[in-house]
Amino acid sequence: MLTVIQREDGHEVIVAYGTSQGLSHLVAGQFAIRKQDSAAAYAQAGLSYDTKFDFNQVVAVPWDQEFFDIPPVPMQGATPKLGSLHPVLMKAAQAALHAAKSSLR
Repeated sequence: MLTVIQREDGHEVIVAYGTSQGLSHLVAGQFAIRKQDSAAAYAQAGLSYDTKFDFNQVVAVPWDQEFFDIPPVPMQGATPKLGSLHPVLMKAAQAALHAAKSSLR
């Protein structure tokens, strides 16, 4: 999640696209969280799979049950799982965000 925006009808969050596919190929604006790289960072992220995030592809979504509800087959238990970015990943995430912003100029 990049940003939270307060709206009259609720909250909206800006999120970056994430996928478990193509982790071996990262381009400018992307970074990956892999269990083999840092088990602690992977656990803190709350992910079910190794995932790459792409700051070149962001979208605004409402903070509601459609987007942030418990999945039909919950791998993380019966409560929504929200993770956070471990400090060891901050440089990679900041570099990816900077690269994505630079490509827009």
